[in-house]
Amino acid sequence: MKLDSPFRRHVRTIALASALAVGSLALPLSGALAQGDVQIQVIGQGVQATAGGGNLVNPTTSVSTTVTLAASEWTGGYYQGNGQWYGRPWSALYGTQTQYSTASITIQLGSTPTGPVTLTLTGLNDESGTKNPIQITINGTSIFNGTSWFASWDGQGQGQNAPWTTVAITIPSSYFALGANSIVVSNQSNSSNFSMPPYVLLGAAQINLPGASASVN
Repeated sequence: MKLDSPFRRHVRTIALASALAVGSLALPLSGALAQGDVQIQVIGQGVQATAGGGNLVNPTTSVSTTVTLAASEWTGGYYQGNGQWYGRPWSALYGTQTQYSTASITIQLGSTPTGPVTLTLTGLNDESGTKNPIQITINGTSIFNGTSWFASWDGQGQGQNAPWTTVAITIPSSYFALGANSIVVSNQSNSSNFSMPPYVLLGAAQINLPGASASVN
């Protein structure tokens, strides 16, 4: 066996070191690196790293409680959960002369919100082509009274492609208090019709309560 001279070993060592240096320089400033099952995202240099939209250079400490409620948790509306109509479970609000004109959800607060509360609703207007007037109250105080923003479906089929609309409502924290808090949505149409227009459908809802502790009653 022919042994390498010290000079040749020295040359190869330099070449290997150079190759490693070039490889490290070739690493992109952004990309995903894998370490076992952990994925590490390299965002880059000279940028403000963010997580969930928060600035990690000079962050503001915050805690948010998000409560998500299924359509079945609306109380008072006419609930259907089999998904055969309108593509999802829903609670229907019919006119004021029916027993199904309002629907409410109640959340229990162990501490009050430290900032504005976001109420997210999903809804659908009937096929009549006329938007229903609705009212929303928080603990008995009206926060909205006007024409529904929910899109109307076209009456085709069983509503499989109905244009459900998502609406986010920002509410001052002063509307909320310790203990039980009630959110009520009402259809203000003057009608006794059931299972036909005028109606509004409500799907799932979500409430984001910054800094609060909350549970569903």
